[in-house]
Amino acid sequence: MTRVGTYFMRFKSELTNGYQIFAVSGVNTISFAIDAAAANTAGLLGFAVERVDPTQNEQYYMYGFKVFQSVIPHPTPQTVVSTYDNPVQSFVWDDFTAKPARKYKYVFHPLKGRPKNLVAATRRSRSTSKRNLFSRMW
Repeated sequence: MTRVGTYFMRFKSELTNGYQIFAVSGVNTISFAIDAAAANTAGLLGFAVERVDPTQNEQYYMYGFKVFQSVIPHPTPQTVVSTYDNPVQSFVWDDFTAKPARKYKYVFHPLKGRPKNLVAATRRSRSTSKRNLFSRMW
């Protein structure tokens, strides 16, 4: 971890279910890279990205632009979707909506299944509906 003042600029998660997350933050952007070399990625469709903002007392799945063609056959440039329904289909992802000097918690949920019937790729936890792949207060 690299710390500037009371904020982390770089972070590396623990290996969880074969996945590891690397993150780098700037003023209002946080970039994530997912290492899945040790994970069972058979059938992996992507990652739902959940963000918790304790300052605003909000918790929600982040939005994106990539869609499954079978779900949204003709997206427009204005199409915005939840990563819960249309997960991030990449091993890199950026949050360009972070606010300066704000702490966030991110949870990455690997999803498998079919585009209209997504399921968590990891076992369910008693405390949450999906087991956290990466969860860190930023």
